[in-house]
This record gives sequence, structure tokens and C-alpha cells, in this order.
Amino acid sequence: GAELIQARRLIECEIARIVAARIDDCGARNLQAALDGEQTDAATHAEFVSNRLRFHYLLAELSGNRLLQATASALYRLTGEVILEVKPVRQVIHRPKQHAEILHAILDHDGPAAAHAMQRHLDSMGQQLTRLEGIYRRRRGLANDSGSSGRGGTP
Repeated sequence: GAELIQARRLIECEIARIVAARIDDCGARNLQAALDGEQTDAATHAEFVSNRLRFHYLLAELSGNRLLQATASALYRLTGEVILEVKPVRQVIHRPKQHAEILHAILDHDGPAAAHAMQRHLDSMGQQLTRLEGIYRRRRGLANDSGSSGRGGTP
């Protein structure tokens, strides 16, 4: 069940690198606003999750690459779905500081540092997200690893 975090790692480190190279003042203000928005009290768990994902959605948008943005958006939608369906309690999967570290590198126009900060962020929540994804797949009756599709005699 590690497909989600693998795909996010692949795409989002590149997004962070691209955004660091092309960020402007307006984009920087929007990212900072998204970061600040994470501190506000969310009324519902769904709102809490969407507050946390807003930063990622915005980064994808700021990459200026519509295909990357579309792919990333699909991954964020699935991330939100997995979290909301499997983990009804409001619980922080990662420290808020991690988004701030990504933003800091981006504002420094440091692509490698931005990609690295994103990777650290995804690695730190990867285990938790992978566990949730596994539960989600089992509940949905989906195969838990990509190798077994049910053909060839393996369940």
C-alpha cells in the first residue's frame, strides 16, 4: 500500500524544485497565507485536512505545469479521501514546521533544498500514510500490493 507516497515523492519533490526557480512575490504571499491558514482552528476534520493540503495544491499550481498540477491534484484528493475515511479523529500526521521549511527553501530560490525539504516531509509522514492506505485498500477490497491483481492464482 505504499503507492500513494511513492507517487507523491516522485512528483512533489520536482514541483518544489520548479516552484523555487520561478516563485514571485504574489506566489510567495499565497504560500505564506496557506501556511498561516494551517494554524486556524478548523471546525471539522474535513476542513482540517483540506487546510493541510492547501499548501500542496498551491505549490502544484505555482509550478505552472498543468500536467504536473493535474497529477498532483489527483494524488491530493486520494490522500484526503484515505485520511478522512480511515482516520476519523483529527490527528496531525506531521509537524507544521515541515511546510515552513519547504517554504523557506522556495523563498531562497534554492531548488535542491526545496526538493530535499519536501522529501523529508513526505518521508516523515510516509509510514503513517502507507499504513492508512493499506487499511483503505482492504476496506475497499482492493489488492494491497500492486503485484497481485488476482490473476495467476494468487488472491
